[in-house]
Amino acid sequence: GNTYNDPRSTPNYLTLHWLSGSEAYLWTPGFQLNAGESYTFSYYWAGDAYSGWAGEVYSNTAQASTGATQLGAAFVAAGTTTGTSYTLVTRTFVPTTTGVYYFGIRTTSDSVPYYLGFDDFSLVKTPSSITSFTPSSVCSVGGTNVTITGVNLNGATSVKFNGVDAASYTVANNTTINAVTPAGLTAGSITVVTPSNTATSSTNFTVTTNPTVPAITGGEGGFVCLGTPLTLSNTTTGGVWTTSNDAVATVNVSTGVVTGVAPGIVTISYTVTTNGCATTRNQALTVITPPSIGSSSGNQTLTEGATATYTVTASGDITGYQWQINTGSGWNNITNDATYSGATTSALTISNLVNTMNNNQYRVIVSGSAPCVQAISTPAYLYISTIGITSQPVDVTLCSTTTTASYSVSATGTGLTYQWQVNTGSAWSNLSGETSSTLNLSGITTTFNGYKYRVIITDSNSTTATSSEVNLTVNEALNVTSQPSNQTACFGSTSTKTFTAAYTGTATGIQWQYSANGASWAALTASPPAGVSYSGGASNTLTVNIGASTPIATYYYRAVIGGTSPCGDVTTNTATLSVYSATITATASSSSYCTPGTGVTLTATGGSTYVWSPAAGLSATTGASVIATPSATATYTVTGTDANGCVNTAT
Repeated sequence: GNTYNDPRSTPNYLTLHWLSGSEAYLWTPGFQLNAGESYTFSYYWAGDAYSGWAGEVYSNTAQASTGATQLGAAFVAAGTTTGTSYTLVTRTFVPTTTGVYYFGIRTTSDSVPYYLGFDDFSLVKTPSSITSFTPSSVCSVGGTNVTITGVNLNGATSVKFNGVDAASYTVANNTTINAVTPAGLTAGSITVVTPSNTATSSTNFTVTTNPTVPAITGGEGGFVCLGTPLTLSNTTTGGVWTTSNDAVATVNVSTGVVTGVAPGIVTISYTVTTNGCATTRNQALTVITPPSIGSSSGNQTLTEGATATYTVTASGDITGYQWQINTGSGWNNITNDATYSGATTSALTISNLVNTMNNNQYRVIVSGSAPCVQAISTPAYLYISTIGITSQPVDVTLCSTTTTASYSVSATGTGLTYQWQVNTGSAWSNLSGETSSTLNLSGITTTFNGYKYRVIITDSNSTTATSSEVNLTVNEALNVTSQPSNQTACFGSTSTKTFTAAYTGTATGIQWQYSANGASWAALTASPPAGVSYSGGASNTLTVNIGASTPIATYYYRAVIGGTSPCGDVTTNTATLSVYSATITATASSSSYCTPGTGVTLTATGGSTYVWSPAAGLSATTGASVIATPSATATYTVTGTDANGCVNTAT
């Protein structure tokens, strides 16, 4: 009896007839769908030329209206006159979980409509497509991360930029691919091949050519020396210099001047950016330590036939040694022969000394890797005489608590006499009466620190020999001039307390210690009390941060001050940190009160100030003593604060 529409594709189609005020559903069979993939559900429908219809499309995991989700807008809105020609309806659906899904068409009608016709239902997986990509412009050298957004991108087997394979790509999910552009790109479209089809972007990406930057110059040797800046350069201007590790070497961002900070390997980079595309050139450098001479042999006085040895102690990145001689006409390199050995080591030996060597000077050149400069030792004389110093005096280091010292020299020769000399900082002068092979000093104070001593030896032929110069070092003994003071803190609140010690003398450092019992001591970090943290543990002032959870107890602190050898360490007095809770008490002159009548006196002790509550029936709310005249049985609470600011309550 339907005379309002016919099949779109003969012979069959579906109709829904008018049921006034009711709804009707057409449900598809169930389909196994994959989570995250896009599907297109479509059909054709025709109306009856009346306006009483309304219709929507739904999806669900069952053929039921409960829990159904509407897909898109209504395919026919209430009040719209329906046409009698078939119209295509298309809806896209992306399931969140894998499973069986159904698609339904729901219609409602008023008192006028007759029939709706439906035909040619279809459910297909949505073809893969690219909807956008970012960035839209990439650099010619490649390496740009491009995010491709689209539909049904899972299972992609190829990503190309204008026909060139991406350097790499990762399928993040069904709608996103992260791809890296290859080098040598030209502008064009992006294509993604999936199991269903090949998707091509509707717009082309553009390509910006990276600037041309030549190699860095100035660092060809591969080394930079601590203390000697190295200038790198590049003929392409407008770039920025950077370092891979500023703890090894820094570089001026505009000038390319590299300054070594610590030995190690570092990469210095020069980057030029044009229109957002950058080209970087790198220069690997090794930061090395220049040669440095710590000590070297001084003047030597020996007899003919003896053997002289000159040594040097050096540090740094050393590549070699070269000893030199100056006989009066300039410095010349020494080569090994019957007289000299060790000419290219840290120790030069001169055998079978002869009188013609008298007044020769010797020094050593210590070489390092370029561009580090050489280090040259202080020249030392060789004196040949009948006097032979067989044992030189040695340096003496004292603590200021010791007031005596002695220096001795041993020598061979005829009719030897001795004269000791001192240099207090400006010049050498004779020490009166000090004419033996041993110098005995007494009454030494810290003012002697840095004095130098030597002895002039004279033989019967009035030939002289001078000993090595030796030092007197006097380190001041430690003395604590200000002891740390005891501290108190309130339990249940946060606070900061400090312990300070002052001292005189030559110290190597200070270290605070903690003890839970005042007998066993350990470093602050070994086992701190709960809720306690520290700062300044290696300084004159220790800061103790006390937390609300720090238990009630007495904690002990002291500082150990390190003395410079041979002076010993000193330890301060022990100071305590007392964490306590204020003791507040409250008493009443009577536990009962007749009204009307004489009030009850409430008295508080243990604090400096008091606050009473509740205020009802009290003569005052502050003070150590108040009068209570309540109208009914009441309990009063006093909050007391003691002299240290600690607070507690009593009732």
